[in-house]
Amino acid sequence: MLLEEAVNRYPVTVEELRKALRLRPTAFDMALRSLVMKGLVQLEPLEDCTYVRPMTIVGKGPTP
Repeated sequence: MLLEEAVNRYPVTVEELRKALRLRPTAFDMALRSLVMKGLVQLEPLEDCTYVRPMTIVGKGPTP
C-alpha cells in the first residue's frame, strides 16, 4: 500500500504520503522504515522536507 502510493505519487514528500494514506504516525514510520531497510525506497532529505524515492516498480504482472 505505502510503496504503491509512493510510486503513483512520485515525487512525494514523507508528510504528503503520510497524509494521503491516513495512517497513524507510528504505523507509517514503521512501514516506511521497513521499506527503506529492504531497499525498496530511499529517503532524500532536503532543507525543508524529505522526499520518498521508490526504487522499484509496482504493478500487475504480465497480462496473459
